[in-house]
Amino acid sequence: MQLHRSTDSTTLEEFILENIKGSMIITPYNKKTYRVDGILLDDNPLSTFAKKDGTVVSYVSYMKERYDAHISDLTQPLVVVAEAKRNLGKRADQWSPILVPEMCLMTGLTEAMRANMGIMKTLNKHLHMEPKERVEILQQFISKLSGTPRCKETLNTWGFAFELKLKGCSIGRVLLPETIVFSEQRTVRVDNNNDFTKALRSNQLLTCVPLEKWIVVVPVRDLQNAKDFSMTMHKVATPLGFRIRKPVCYETVPDTRVPNYMRSLEISSPNNQRLPSDDLMHPAKQQVRALLRHQEATQSGPRNVTFNYRQKDALDEHLREGILKCVEQFSKANHATPDFVIFYRANIEEGIISSGTAAKEAKKIEHNVRLLTHKGNCSEEPRIGAAQVMNPPPGTILDHDIVAAEKTFPEFYLVPTNARQGTVRPVYYRVIRDSHGFSPQVIQAYTYKMCHLYYNWSGAVNLPSTCQYAGKLAKQAAYSMPSHPHSSLCTYLHYL
Repeated sequence: MQLHRSTDSTTLEEFILENIKGSMIITPYNKKTYRVDGILLDDNPLSTFAKKDGTVVSYVSYMKERYDAHISDLTQPLVVVAEAKRNLGKRADQWSPILVPEMCLMTGLTEAMRANMGIMKTLNKHLHMEPKERVEILQQFISKLSGTPRCKETLNTWGFAFELKLKGCSIGRVLLPETIVFSEQRTVRVDNNNDFTKALRSNQLLTCVPLEKWIVVVPVRDLQNAKDFSMTMHKVATPLGFRIRKPVCYETVPDTRVPNYMRSLEISSPNNQRLPSDDLMHPAKQQVRALLRHQEATQSGPRNVTFNYRQKDALDEHLREGILKCVEQFSKANHATPDFVIFYRANIEEGIISSGTAAKEAKKIEHNVRLLTHKGNCSEEPRIGAAQVMNPPPGTILDHDIVAAEKTFPEFYLVPTNARQGTVRPVYYRVIRDSHGFSPQVIQAYTYKMCHLYYNWSGAVNLPSTCQYAGKLAKQAAYSMPSHPHSSLCTYLHYL
């Protein structure tokens, strides 16, 4: 970590804080991470501090005695940092350590690095390696690992060994491209990239809700831009069959502070009716789970449910309550109960699966859930053939060779999207419980279809759309709302 003197008219302290405040640094001597909070220009490594036993010692002496680390520059300023939460452990008191820049390493990228096209281009070569290059790098790593005596000795003590070559597997099935239905029952097949943006621009949408009454709240300085934007929206939306009327009014606010927007909404709402809203000034620091029902065959729309969740809580009770709310909404809209429920739960740790916890949860809510599917963490599995290594096309299903054959319920890998750069990431699915008797082919095809139903993207996404929606809703409820979303919003995708 190096600190340089500014060459412009700003002070040295302002220059340093502008470039490093909030950055994460790591100290190799104790392998801890910190966030930079400030700089002490009047202090240096020769400055002293009091240890816990009351002994006064200089920073240079302390580093030498404690870590056998030698500080060469005795005139450098010191850095004030905040210790990362994961380093604090169970210690309740948060303190602000003072560190020597020479003993620290910067992590991440600075704004100057991000603006440097040469650096970013070189970095992207390593972050987005093509399948063939990634396979070569992995094989080189395995060869070095197996050929290093010390590593080999450690692996042998565990009875562990790597094959020198990646395991080959036969190419899986590839599902047919999905058909997108537009207005007047016009159908379009998605292209090889699993994208239907081009078709979206030249066809009217199947169902559009007109935007009749709306207001625009905008800072004064951006009023003209807002008017231009609304005109562009009208121009673009008309060919899509989406009717957008002119805004009822343009309400201006002096600046972008949230309270100004909230007051403006109260003033602009007709008949002094207070609009459903939440105070965004105090993010809620809580763990929130979200449940979302999707049913596209009727006009019932989505159903969103959120609940606070603590580790000691019985999660199945929350899920059962949420599913009941979704079923009630479905029954109210369709005058009938659903024949079955397909439930996707994302990002379950492998330990929960292997311990049987997920299966127990599924059994407890079986009267509501007929099928429970686990979406595991993404893993990289480039297609390996005899002559070439390449990304598998969208819709590729792999349910043999690299999955366990003795499983009671099926598991499979699905490639829902096309990788425009780098190596594609298949998603692993495991059926936890199936009391309806779906065939594996039906589960796989339905899962692939669900990846096409995310309204914010004209193509497929990596997860079933319900998981994507639930993740966004949970994040917004946890960090942007002091309480759960208003009940009037439960049938809208208000969080997109």
